[in-house]
Amino acid sequence: MRINQLITLMIMTLLTVSCATNTSNQSSQKDADEAVTDLNVPDTWTAPDLIKYEDVHAPTKWIESFNDPVMLKLIEEGKTNNLNLKVTAANMDKAWLLAGQSSAALKPTAADLSLGAGAGAGKGNSSASGQFKVGVKVSWELDVWGRLKAGVDTATANAQSVEADYIFAQQSLSASIAKSYLKVIETKLQADLTKKNQAILEKTMRITQVRYDNGMNSAQDVAVNKSNLAVVKEQLITLEGSQRDALRALEVLLGRYPSASADIPDVLPDLPSPPPAGMPSEILERRPDIVSAERKIAQAYN
Repeated sequence: MRINQLITLMIMTLLTVSCATNTSNQSSQKDADEAVTDLNVPDTWTAPDLIKYEDVHAPTKWIESFNDPVMLKLIEEGKTNNLNLKVTAANMDKAWLLAGQSSAALKPTAADLSLGAGAGAGKGNSSASGQFKVGVKVSWELDVWGRLKAGVDTATANAQSVEADYIFAQQSLSASIAKSYLKVIETKLQADLTKKNQAILEKTMRITQVRYDNGMNSAQDVAVNKSNLAVVKEQLITLEGSQRDALRALEVLLGRYPSASADIPDVLPDLPSPPPAGMPSEILERRPDIVSAERKIAQAYN
């Protein structure tokens, strides 16, 4: 008897807790719904495209902004003669051809349709009064489940990634040529300035030597001038070596033999206007290497 009473008591307790919990859950859900209504939460959510493939084609005018025809000519020469850039361009063409080939599977072609014709005799008739039959066979696969479309998206994303790599290679080569070009001009200007300082110190040395011979300067003055002249001569040798190295580096980028014989002017181009202000994230979104990485991720998830 006591066991039955205990079981009944436990059942009543569970029913009471369940009702209380249900009431509490309904109240909490009602409060949550009212809070969501107050926040004006949209019914659907769409993730923004943080990186757009089209941004990689934005024209870059930073090289033209220097207004230096010689530098622009050298950059075009480097692009024409660079073998790595040619390989990247060939890979880009190949990727786009494969993307076009994959998209062709979505449309029927003449090879997917075959027309058959034949003559057959009717029942009780001669072959002269036979029947002519025409049949059409279709081998095109209808993309019901989206398998072919996913393949097209994957091939397109791969082509876009390779094209972004090609654009990044172009920009990297252009930047390297521009930096080497400016480095050559910088070393030439520094060497010219050092030569002028050397001429001044040689003139000062002659004057100091004459004054020393006449007893107007001490031996210390002569030694100091000789030391200063030796330092300037050493600087000039170092700068001339740096100039030859910069010229050879530039010629390698241009696809020439590195003989340090390129004719480069000794005047720096005018400084361009500062770049427009913007969010750092926008700069990252326009970087071809970042776009290429994003397209590879898209390719993996198609």
